Amino acid sequence: DEQLPALRLLDAFAVADHPLSFEEAFSLLSAHLPNPDVEQARVVLNLLRRDHYLVQQPDGTHEFYLPLIRRWWRLHRGLPQ
Repeated sequence: DEQLPALRLLDAFAVADHPLSFEEAFSLLSAHLPNPDVEQARVVLNLLRRDHYLVQQPDGTHEFYLPLIRRWWRLHRGLPQ
């Protein structure tokens, strides 16, 4: 259930040129998934933080924890560099 939203969220964070708020990330998720559930997205975002894919900034935005992982994710998923 959480795999596709997690992939799409990581894709969004990987190509973003700035840290994203939850609202921005959910908006991008909504563009790629039909009828995403906002609470499921919050759970997935929390799991991605716990697994050290993402880190939450003091202002509440999120971004990849390590730039190296972000670059690898973009290459691995064929996302724009």
